Amino acid sequence: MEQQAAQWRPWDEDQVFTFTEPEDWIFWVAGMGGEGAEEIAATREWGVDNAAVIGAIRTMDQDAVEAADDNAWGAGVWFPAAHGHEARAGVLIKTFPDRGDSKKAYRKFRKQAARVPQLPGVTISSYDVGEGEVDFGRFIEQVIDTVNDAGEVHLHWYFTLFSGARDEVVRLEFQSLYGHLVDEIEDEITGLIEHAHYGVKPGSALSKELGLE
Repeated sequence: MEQQAAQWRPWDEDQVFTFTEPEDWIFWVAGMGGEGAEEIAATREWGVDNAAVIGAIRTMDQDAVEAADDNAWGAGVWFPAAHGHEARAGVLIKTFPDRGDSKKAYRKFRKQAARVPQLPGVTISSYDVGEGEVDFGRFIEQVIDTVNDAGEVHLHWYFTLFSGARDEVVRLEFQSLYGHLVDEIEDEITGLIEHAHYGVKPGSALSKELGLE
């Protein structure tokens, strides 16, 4: 948290974007440092003293810290029970304040998203864009498949959400190495976004990290 102390943080002003947290997902405020990963993992019975779970949380947290200048403040990892609670996907949570006029911001981003993005260090093998709407608001979805220099395929799903209730944009950047699980991962993402809202779930890792209990 110290690394982001000088930044605007979404909870400085009000409640934050959050999910109805499923059992197989763990979310937290990025930059916990030290032994924080063990505490975050221990919010699930299957995560207690589980080196694989702790390691996945540390890795995703580091990704979030490195993206802090791009407004990444939260992170999460999917540990599906059907796959032995091993990490199968992760997400960075970013919030951009002062969106301004919602319709203009949406139209501007939709135009930007029509162009294939530039991602450093990888080759983009496919790119698709879609639009949708849930109770939270409208969103633009970008689905990106990339290949790195080692020939590894990485899957990315970027959801940029425009809430009708707040003057901000929320961006969710999901990623996975498991192409054979694409349908399962997309079902998980859909479920998360359909239940996205403002607030903090009592008893969640996020709530504890924010010091709300």
